[in-house]
Amino acid sequence: MASIAPMMTRRRVIQIKSEGATKGAAAAGDVHVYAFDVSINPDDTFIQRKPVGQTGGNLDGVVGARTGAAKFKVELRSASSTTLNAGVDLLLKAAGFKLATGVYTPTIVEADQTSLTIDVYEDGLLKRLTGAVGNVVLSADVGGLIYLDCDFKGVWVAPTDLALGTAAPATIVPMRFASSTLTLGAYTPKISKFSLSLNANVILRPDQSTSAGYTYAMVTDVDPTIELDLEADNVATHNAYGLWLAGTNADLSMLLKDTTTKATVAGAIQYRSVAGADRDGVLVHNVVAQFVNAANPSVMVPTITIAAV
Repeated sequence: MASIAPMMTRRRVIQIKSEGATKGAAAAGDVHVYAFDVSINPDDTFIQRKPVGQTGGNLDGVVGARTGAAKFKVELRSASSTTLNAGVDLLLKAAGFKLATGVYTPTIVEADQTSLTIDVYEDGLLKRLTGAVGNVVLSADVGGLIYLDCDFKGVWVAPTDLALGTAAPATIVPMRFASSTLTLGAYTPKISKFSLSLNANVILRPDQSTSAGYTYAMVTDVDPTIELDLEADNVATHNAYGLWLAGTNADLSMLLKDTTTKATVAGAIQYRSVAGADRDGVLVHNVVAQFVNAANPSVMVPTITIAAV
């Protein structure tokens, strides 16, 4: 019997595609995503059957809802001076953001949300989620690359044998967390890292007419937060604990960029927690802040505006 060659973990390709108006309908992926730390698996929905009877042990079990999850991270990259990379753009749209005239804004309106078919080619094996929607966490350490950590839910499709998909070359260098600016009102802190998330509540929409039990995922609410490690200042310069106690809002603006494109994160924030800590011998205030719809309760924040440098 001929030996079967092993499948190699590096030989994997991720392609994604918007499902458009027909959410949950499989659409062969055509946008390649350079991804790291990739996993895609069905959810554990096995139903064990152990009725009372004359003996112990199990009867044949049944797999319940056919759902799954895909997790990976991608680099924040642009495509032109005024647009993000096509894969990054789709991932943001499928994670609770709506794009209009260069500005990404959070949304919980179902009609404004995008669902994805996520195809993961694993060296001859195709694994797929349809109707996929999820959470994206934007984060970086100073000097390093800016990443989007992606966690998507969807309907699991049985794997099939298929040759690797096409990987498009990466011609634009990803954004680094350097030459960046951060302001909290009139205050300009120094930080070594940040982490921003919509903390979207992602559900799978039930549908008893389907074999999976669900059709697609959707965002029903968001809880946008940002975590910052501010170098500690005296009360006169930045009264972090006082601002926390008073519930004071401040307008956050954070500029991220490469040589041609800038992404500006903006929105009013309110400190949820402030904790003193050590960072290599320097006193810092680890802050968790929530974004608040202070300027206009009908418009959610944060916004991410893409423009030329």
